[in-house]
Amino acid sequence: MLRRDLPPQRRKAIKRALMAHRLRATGPTPDVVDAVYERAGHSCEICTVAVGDRRGLDHHLHHRRPRALGGSKRPDTNLPSNLLLLCPACHRDVESHRALAQSMGWLVPQIGVPSAVAVLIQRDRWTYLTASGEYADAPPGRTPYPEED
Repeated sequence: MLRRDLPPQRRKAIKRALMAHRLRATGPTPDVVDAVYERAGHSCEICTVAVGDRRGLDHHLHHRRPRALGGSKRPDTNLPSNLLLLCPACHRDVESHRALAQSMGWLVPQIGVPSAVAVLIQRDRWTYLTASGEYADAPPGRTPYPEED
């Protein structure tokens, strides 16, 4: 509740500041969302069913390492390496069976680095998700097949 003894301009400024804080965007940028859609081929990355275009109804962008309440300030939270495009059924399963989801890389612990955790996609393919929105055979900084000495 705003104090009535403040000048009207000051009350308006305070109200704008409160609203801006309350409506702070905590999700991925449109470019990141587009990169995830492209990587997934507009299909659920777990079961491969084609998803519709209504975000929140036909599909969900799932944070592998949860954002936490109010959003996370960690820089990799909203990168493609931390996001999966999921159909509502798969998203419900991931959230309902968290231990299984963690073993499949669909969930990453808060201390984890999403780009370094392999994820099972398309029912039978283990891969790593990159910050640029692609699949990789090895985590960043490692080659997929180490050279033998």
